[in-house]
Amino acid sequence: VCCQKVSEAEAMLYGGVSNVLISNPGVDFSKLRRFAALARIAEVAICADDAGNIADINQAAEQFDVKIPVYVELNVGADRCGVEAGEPVLHLARSISSSSNLHFAGLQAYQGKAQHIRDYKERGSAVDAAVDKINHTIDMLQSDNIECPVISGAGTGTYEFEARSKVYTELQVGSYIFMDADYALNLDEKG
Repeated sequence: VCCQKVSEAEAMLYGGVSNVLISNPGVDFSKLRRFAALARIAEVAICADDAGNIADINQAAEQFDVKIPVYVELNVGADRCGVEAGEPVLHLARSISSSSNLHFAGLQAYQGKAQHIRDYKERGSAVDAAVDKINHTIDMLQSDNIECPVISGAGTGTYEFEARSKVYTELQVGSYIFMDADYALNLDEKG
């Protein structure tokens, strides 16, 4: 289950969900400590897009003597958070891998802007551009002998494109539960 905040993760975990990803980079140290405490009771992971944030996550993990999986947030077109493809991701993956209480879990590659592009072909093109950035980044990581076990992303509005790409290993669809009426305005292949 993906959550945006630690409080949401706590609610999910205490409600019986056993595996949670905080899909936004966490920056407040008191919240990172609460998050690290959760790693004692369940499988949790978090995203990061800054070396200072990685150091803070590691410090919180050390305090609770836990090992935390960290995904590097890759900017695949939303331009809201994340680092650019290639070298910036490699730098952060190295930082995570060299941290005492963290391990590099993969990439967070969510293309939020694409979720509500109405035209089917334009929506597909936005995902194709994201996939190109992911593939470039994976090539760079592999050339540095860094495994990238998970590519997480996608969403209710674009999941069929991400699934078809064969790049994503984890799809973050979820709005379908509430059937956000806005998705009904997206055109399908037939128009």
